[in-house]
Amino acid sequence: EMWERIGKLEGFEALTANSAAMLDLAIYAAQWNQVEGRVVGEMIRRDGIRLRKAGVIIELALISQIGVKIAPFQLQEAIAAYQLMRGRLLGLYESAHVGLYPRLAEAL
Repeated sequence: EMWERIGKLEGFEALTANSAAMLDLAIYAAQWNQVEGRVVGEMIRRDGIRLRKAGVIIELALISQIGVKIAPFQLQEAIAAYQLMRGRLLGLYESAHVGLYPRLAEAL
C-alpha cells in the first residue's frame, strides 16, 4: 500500500531527488545560523544516506524477486528518513529565516 501511495518507482525517485534538494537547501541555510545550521545539515545528510541506502536495497530486492519480504521495511525506512529531513529543514528555516519558511513549507 505504501508503494502505491508514494507513486511506485517514479514517486520513489522523486523522493530521492527531493532529498538531495533538501540537503542543498540546508547547506544554504547554514549560512544564516552557523551553529544550528551545521548540526542540522549533518543530520539531514545522514538521513539522506539512510534514504539512498534503503533505495538501493529496494531496487535489489525487486530485481532478485525477494522484494515482498524486504522492500516494505526498507520503504518504511526511506519514508521515515525523508520525513525527518523535511521536518529538520523546515525547523531550520523557521528558526534561521522565517521569511522563507512559508514558501518552503508549501513546496515541501
